Amino acid sequence: DNVTGLTTGFANINKFTNGFQKSEITIIAARPSVGKTALALNFAYRAALRKRVPVAIFSCEMPSNLLITRLIGASSQVSLTKITTGTLNDREKNNVMQGIREVSDLPIFIDDTPNIPIMDLVAKSRQLQSKHPDLGLIIVDYLGLVSVATKGKSIDNRQEEVRRISLAL
Repeated sequence: DNVTGLTTGFANINKFTNGFQKSEITIIAARPSVGKTALALNFAYRAALRKRVPVAIFSCEMPSNLLITRLIGASSQVSLTKITTGTLNDREKNNVMQGIREVSDLPIFIDDTPNIPIMDLVAKSRQLQSKHPDLGLIIVDYLGLVSVATKGKSIDNRQEEVRRISLAL
């Protein structure tokens, strides 16, 4: 892919980033319902498929079964509506079955703990990296739902809370 880091899977994004760089945080921000989760899943799918690097996904908003269904849709190139409603023709059924096999073989690890404390997220990431030293990408969806556990003290300022989460990441 002619990038110095881990490919995003998208040539135009790689032109600007040279891929995902080690120890670098990349934040995707946009209005609600414009496809941030879909884009992040595509990053995970393409990195795991093309480079066979383990990818961790921490989803604070969407349950893992929905994320897996989206990954199967990306792999099979069958619409999510057809997959979730079961209105598939024979060719689409075969594509979905192939997609299921492909996704199940990918080194993608999903944790869908809601409101996960940042220190738990970091600990789980370190634990996963000890088992998979070549862990190449960690995705957090979404940062606003990660909590900052403080010893009996609440943080009134959301900006300070996001700053602490970013520093921990």
